[in-house]
Amino acid sequence: MKALVVGASRGIGAAIALRLAKDGIARSGFAQIVITARAPSPALTEVASGITRLGAQPHIVTGDIGDATVPARIGAEAIEACGGLDLVVANAGITSPGPLATLSIESWERLFAVNTRGPWLLAQSVYEALRATKGSFVAVASMSGMFPHPGSGSYSSTKAALIMMCQQLAQEWGPDGVRVNAVCPGMIRTPMTESIYADPAIAARRDEIVPLKRVGQPDDIARVVSFLGSDDARYVTGEAIRADGGFSSSILSYVPGLAKSR
Repeated sequence: MKALVVGASRGIGAAIALRLAKDGIARSGFAQIVITARAPSPALTEVASGITRLGAQPHIVTGDIGDATVPARIGAEAIEACGGLDLVVANAGITSPGPLATLSIESWERLFAVNTRGPWLLAQSVYEALRATKGSFVAVASMSGMFPHPGSGSYSSTKAALIMMCQQLAQEWGPDGVRVNAVCPGMIRTPMTESIYADPAIAARRDEIVPLKRVGQPDDIARVVSFLGSDDARYVTGEAIRADGGFSSSILSYVPGLAKSR
Protein backbone atom coordinates (compact mmCIF):
# COMPACT_ATOMS: atom_id res chain seq x y z
CA MET A 1 0.00 0.00 0.00
CA LYS A 2 1.36 3.36 -1.08
CA ALA A 3 -1.12 6.06 -0.15
CA LEU A 4 -1.42 9.83 0.01
CA VAL A 5 -3.89 11.37 2.46
CA VAL A 6 -4.40 15.11 2.10
CA GLY A 7 -5.69 16.82 5.22
CA ALA A 8 -4.48 14.25 7.73
CA SER A 9 -3.52 16.11 10.89
CA ARG A 10 -6.71 15.39 12.83
CA GLY A 11 -10.25 14.06 12.74
CA ILE A 12 -11.32 12.07 9.71
CA GLY A 13 -8.03 12.57 7.84
CA ALA A 14 -5.92 11.33 10.73
CA ALA A 15 -8.20 8.31 11.17
CA ILE A 16 -7.92 7.51 7.46
CA ALA A 17 -4.14 7.66 7.53
CA LEU A 18 -3.94 5.36 10.56
CA ARG A 19 -6.53 2.93 9.18
CA LEU A 20 -4.70 2.70 5.84
CA ALA A 21 -1.45 2.01 7.67
CA LYS A 22 -3.08 -0.69 9.80
CA ASP A 23 -4.93 -2.35 6.94
CA GLY A 24 -1.98 -2.05 4.58
CA ILE A 25 0.25 -3.91 7.00
CA ALA A 26 -2.43 -6.54 7.60
CA ARG A 27 -3.04 -7.11 3.89
CA SER A 28 0.50 -7.07 2.55
CA GLY A 29 2.92 -6.46 5.40
CA PHE A 30 3.90 -3.13 3.84
CA ALA A 31 2.53 0.40 3.85
CA GLN A 32 3.87 3.84 3.06
CA ILE A 33 1.53 6.69 3.96
CA VAL A 34 2.13 10.28 2.90
CA ILE A 35 0.20 12.67 5.13
CA THR A 36 -0.33 16.35 4.51
CA ALA A 37 -1.60 19.43 6.28
CA ARG A 38 -1.54 23.12 5.59
CA ALA A 39 1.46 23.59 7.89
CA PRO A 40 3.63 21.52 10.24
CA SER A 41 2.01 20.85 13.61
CA PRO A 42 2.37 18.60 16.66
CA ALA A 43 -0.86 16.90 15.62
CA LEU A 44 0.54 15.96 12.20
CA THR A 45 3.74 14.69 13.84
CA GLU A 46 1.67 12.55 16.20
CA VAL A 47 -0.20 10.99 13.27
CA ALA A 48 3.16 10.16 11.69
CA SER A 49 4.27 8.56 14.95
CA GLY A 50 1.07 6.52 15.04
CA ILE A 51 1.74 5.27 11.52
CA THR A 52 5.23 4.22 12.60
CA ARG A 53 3.88 2.40 15.64
CA LEU A 54 1.63 0.39 13.34
CA GLY A 55 4.67 -0.79 11.42
CA ALA A 56 4.20 1.44 8.37
CA GLN A 57 6.40 4.21 6.99
CA PRO A 58 5.13 7.80 7.16
CA HIS A 59 6.12 10.78 5.03
CA ILE A 60 5.06 14.35 5.81
CA VAL A 61 4.32 16.96 3.15
CA THR A 62 2.83 20.38 3.92
CA GLY A 63 1.05 23.02 1.87
CA ASP A 64 -2.28 24.78 1.42
CA ILE A 65 -4.28 22.79 -1.13
CA GLY A 66 -6.34 25.92 -1.75
CA ASP A 67 -3.27 27.49 -3.36
CA ALA A 68 -3.43 26.57 -7.04
CA THR A 69 0.31 25.85 -7.15
CA VAL A 70 0.35 23.41 -4.22
CA PRO A 71 -1.65 20.30 -5.25
CA ALA A 72 0.75 19.42 -8.08
CA ARG A 73 3.71 19.78 -5.72
CA ILE A 74 2.06 17.59 -3.08
CA GLY A 75 1.30 14.93 -5.67
CA ALA A 76 4.84 15.00 -7.07
CA GLU A 77 6.46 14.82 -3.63
CA ALA A 78 4.22 11.92 -2.61
CA ILE A 79 5.03 9.98 -5.78
CA GLU A 80 8.73 10.58 -5.26
CA ALA A 81 8.63 9.61 -1.59
CA CYS A 82 6.80 6.33 -2.22
CA GLY A 83 8.03 5.48 -5.68
CA GLY A 84 4.45 5.53 -6.93
CA LEU A 85 0.94 5.56 -5.46
CA ASP A 86 -1.88 3.03 -5.11
CA LEU A 87 -4.40 5.28 -3.39
CA VAL A 88 -4.94 9.02 -3.10
CA VAL A 89 -7.41 10.43 -0.59
CA ALA A 90 -8.52 14.06 -0.93
CA ASN A 91 -9.81 14.84 2.54
CA ALA A 92 -8.83 18.47 3.16
CA GLY A 93 -11.85 20.70 3.53
CA ILE A 94 -13.04 23.87 5.23
CA THR A 95 -16.36 25.45 6.20
CA SER A 96 -17.53 29.04 6.45
CA PRO A 97 -21.20 29.24 7.46
CA GLY A 98 -23.46 31.98 6.22
CA PRO A 99 -26.59 32.66 4.16
CA LEU A 100 -26.07 32.77 0.40
CA ALA A 101 -27.93 36.08 0.14
CA THR A 102 -25.15 37.90 1.98
CA LEU A 103 -22.16 35.60 1.40
CA SER A 104 -18.99 37.33 0.25
CA ILE A 105 -17.29 36.42 -3.01
CA GLU A 106 -14.13 35.78 -1.01
CA SER A 107 -15.83 33.15 1.17
CA TRP A 108 -17.48 31.48 -1.83
CA GLU A 109 -14.21 31.27 -3.76
CA ARG A 110 -12.04 30.20 -0.83
CA LEU A 111 -14.25 27.18 -0.12
CA PHE A 112 -14.30 26.20 -3.77
CA ALA A 113 -10.52 26.58 -3.94
CA VAL A 114 -9.97 24.17 -1.04
CA ASN A 115 -12.93 21.80 -1.29
CA THR A 116 -13.27 21.39 -5.06
CA ARG A 117 -10.45 22.91 -7.10
CA GLY A 118 -7.79 21.47 -4.81
CA PRO A 119 -8.94 17.85 -5.22
CA TRP A 120 -9.27 18.35 -8.99
CA LEU A 121 -5.72 19.67 -9.31
CA LEU A 122 -4.50 16.91 -7.02
CA ALA A 123 -6.23 14.33 -9.20
CA GLN A 124 -4.51 15.76 -12.26
CA SER A 125 -1.12 15.50 -10.57
CA VAL A 126 -1.47 11.84 -9.56
CA TYR A 127 -3.30 10.51 -12.60
CA GLU A 128 -0.29 8.94 -14.31
CA ALA A 129 0.87 7.33 -11.07
CA LEU A 130 -2.56 5.81 -10.43
CA ARG A 131 -2.85 4.64 -14.02
CA ALA A 132 0.46 2.81 -13.63
CA THR A 133 -0.80 0.91 -10.59
CA LYS A 134 -4.49 0.64 -11.55
CA GLY A 135 -5.04 2.56 -8.35
CA SER A 136 -7.85 4.47 -6.70
CA PHE A 137 -8.79 8.07 -5.94
CA VAL A 138 -11.20 8.78 -3.08
CA ALA A 139 -12.57 12.19 -2.12
CA VAL A 140 -14.21 12.91 1.21
CA ALA A 141 -17.35 14.89 0.37
CA SER A 142 -20.36 15.23 2.69
CA MET A 143 -24.04 14.43 3.00
CA SER A 144 -24.33 18.23 2.66
CA GLY A 145 -23.24 17.78 -0.95
CA MET A 146 -26.19 15.46 -1.56
CA PHE A 147 -28.83 17.50 0.28
CA PRO A 148 -29.04 21.29 0.71
CA HIS A 149 -27.64 22.53 3.98
CA PRO A 150 -29.15 25.93 4.77
CA GLY A 151 -26.75 28.43 6.25
CA SER A 152 -23.64 26.53 5.17
CA GLY A 153 -22.41 29.23 2.80
CA SER A 154 -20.91 27.64 -0.30
CA TYR A 155 -20.06 24.40 1.54
CA SER A 156 -22.95 22.33 0.12
CA SER A 157 -22.22 23.64 -3.35
CA THR A 158 -18.53 22.76 -3.12
CA LYS A 159 -19.25 19.23 -1.94
CA ALA A 160 -21.93 18.68 -4.60
CA ALA A 161 -19.41 19.78 -7.21
CA LEU A 162 -16.80 17.47 -5.70
CA ILE A 163 -19.15 14.49 -5.96
CA MET A 164 -19.88 15.24 -9.61
CA MET A 165 -16.16 15.70 -10.30
CA CYS A 166 -15.49 12.22 -8.90
CA GLN A 167 -18.27 10.71 -10.99
CA GLN A 168 -16.92 12.35 -14.13
CA LEU A 169 -13.35 11.23 -13.35
CA ALA A 170 -14.64 7.69 -12.81
CA GLN A 171 -16.00 7.70 -16.35
CA GLU A 172 -12.87 9.23 -17.84
CA TRP A 173 -10.39 7.09 -15.91
CA GLY A 174 -12.32 3.81 -15.92
CA PRO A 175 -10.79 2.61 -19.22
CA ASP A 176 -7.37 3.02 -17.60
CA GLY A 177 -8.37 0.82 -14.66
CA VAL A 178 -8.40 3.71 -12.17
CA ARG A 179 -11.37 3.83 -9.79
CA VAL A 180 -12.73 7.10 -8.40
CA ASN A 181 -15.28 7.36 -5.59
CA ALA A 182 -16.57 9.82 -3.01
CA VAL A 183 -17.44 9.17 0.63
CA CYS A 184 -20.13 11.39 2.12
CA PRO A 185 -19.95 11.52 5.93
CA GLY A 186 -22.92 12.47 8.03
CA MET A 187 -22.58 13.81 11.55
CA ILE A 188 -19.12 12.82 12.76
CA ARG A 189 -17.61 13.75 16.10
CA THR A 190 -14.25 15.34 15.29
CA PRO A 191 -12.05 18.03 16.85
CA MET A 192 -13.72 20.51 14.47
CA THR A 193 -17.19 19.70 15.83
CA GLU A 194 -16.26 18.89 19.43
CA SER A 195 -17.56 22.21 20.75
CA ILE A 196 -21.06 21.17 19.64
CA TYR A 197 -20.90 17.84 21.44
CA ALA A 198 -19.60 19.46 24.60
CA ASP A 199 -23.26 20.18 25.30
CA PRO A 200 -24.62 16.80 26.55
CA ALA A 201 -28.18 17.69 25.57
CA ILE A 202 -27.24 18.45 21.96
CA ALA A 203 -25.04 15.34 21.80
CA ALA A 204 -27.92 13.19 23.04
CA ARG A 205 -30.40 14.75 20.60
CA ARG A 206 -28.07 14.13 17.69
CA ASP A 207 -27.57 10.50 18.70
CA GLU A 208 -31.33 10.07 18.93
CA ILE A 209 -32.16 11.25 15.41
CA VAL A 210 -29.67 8.90 13.75
CA PRO A 211 -31.32 5.53 12.94
CA LEU A 212 -28.24 3.72 14.30
CA LYS A 213 -28.65 5.85 17.45
CA ARG A 214 -25.16 7.29 17.49
CA VAL A 215 -23.18 10.03 15.84
CA GLY A 216 -20.28 8.67 13.83
CA GLN A 217 -16.61 8.54 14.73
CA PRO A 218 -13.74 9.34 12.34
CA ASP A 219 -12.82 5.67 12.05
CA ASP A 220 -16.30 4.93 10.68
CA ILE A 221 -15.34 6.98 7.63
CA ALA A 222 -11.79 5.64 7.55
CA ARG A 223 -13.07 2.08 7.23
CA VAL A 224 -15.13 3.01 4.16
CA VAL A 225 -12.14 4.75 2.56
CA SER A 226 -9.92 1.75 3.25
CA PHE A 227 -12.49 -0.54 1.64
CA LEU A 228 -12.73 1.66 -1.45
CA GLY A 229 -8.96 1.67 -1.78
CA SER A 230 -8.71 -2.10 -1.50
CA ASP A 231 -9.13 -4.91 -3.99
CA ASP A 232 -12.39 -5.78 -2.22
CA ALA A 233 -13.89 -2.76 -4.03
CA ARG A 234 -12.31 -3.57 -7.38
CA TYR A 235 -15.66 -3.23 -9.22
CA VAL A 236 -16.83 -0.08 -7.43
CA THR A 237 -16.33 3.26 -9.15
CA GLY A 238 -18.28 6.46 -9.67
CA GLU A 239 -20.10 6.06 -6.35
CA ALA A 240 -20.96 8.63 -3.68
CA ILE A 241 -21.30 6.49 -0.58
CA ARG A 242 -23.17 8.01 2.35
CA ALA A 243 -21.78 7.00 5.73
CA ASP A 244 -24.23 8.70 8.04
CA GLY A 245 -25.89 5.97 10.10
CA GLY A 246 -28.98 6.25 7.90
CA PHE A 247 -29.68 9.84 8.91
CA SER A 248 -30.03 11.58 5.55
CA SER A 249 -32.56 9.05 4.25
CA SER A 250 -34.72 9.15 7.39
CA ILE A 251 -36.76 12.26 6.53
CA LEU A 252 -40.08 10.41 6.15
CA SER A 253 -39.84 9.16 9.73
CA TYR A 254 -40.47 12.74 10.89
CA VAL A 255 -43.77 13.17 9.02
CA PRO A 256 -46.53 13.57 11.66
CA GLY A 257 -49.22 10.89 11.69
CA LEU A 258 -47.28 8.11 9.96
CA ALA A 259 -47.52 4.61 11.35
CA LYS A 260 -44.53 3.64 13.45
CA SER A 261 -42.71 0.35 13.07
CA ARG A 262 -42.40 0.12 16.84
